[in-house]
Amino acid sequence: MKFIKKFKSKLEKNKPLVISYKIIKCLFSIIVGIMLVLILVQKFSNNNLAIGGIRIFWVASESMKPEYDIGDIIVTKKVDANDLKVGDNVTYHGEKGQVQDVIVTHKIISSRQSDGKYYFITKGIANETPDPEIKYSQIYGKVEYKTVVLSYISKLMNNVYIYYGMFTVIGVMASYQIVKIVFDKDEDDEDDEEKIDS
Repeated sequence: MKFIKKFKSKLEKNKPLVISYKIIKCLFSIIVGIMLVLILVQKFSNNNLAIGGIRIFWVASESMKPEYDIGDIIVTKKVDANDLKVGDNVTYHGEKGQVQDVIVTHKIISSRQSDGKYYFITKGIANETPDPEIKYSQIYGKVEYKTVVLSYISKLMNNVYIYYGMFTVIGVMASYQIVKIVFDKDEDDEDDEEKIDS
């Protein structure tokens, strides 16, 4: 325990390291917090609400391989219809055919405008046939990027062995912290008693 205290004391004296750690920790917490808020808002609103036009989706099929794999987390943003072009990846709510009542992320392969309304045909990269034509109103947003960290975590969580392994590791770490707190408190009490005796 004395070694840990000395090591901790040395780290705490290194101000640049402490400041860097606090900044990274703060930024990471903010990003994760924003992501969690977005996920909760979408979950409880059944994807009917977005924060600043931004939504987060989980890839559930291999239709967009190799661009997206199952378990990838993608971030979409609502854009104007005239800003969507062939080659853009969009997430939309299917209304007919094999994608009816399914949330789909596919690539725009053609678009047209009729009576002031925009229509698009999309297709999964790995699919042989295109999806039924969709209206702009069906589109949740254009895919802005795939989140690497959240995608990695999502894939890990989908592996049963890793899922339980992570909980075991977290449990051991939590137990260690509790034991450490108890022993540190006992040592502090002993130090106080020694000071009183002397």
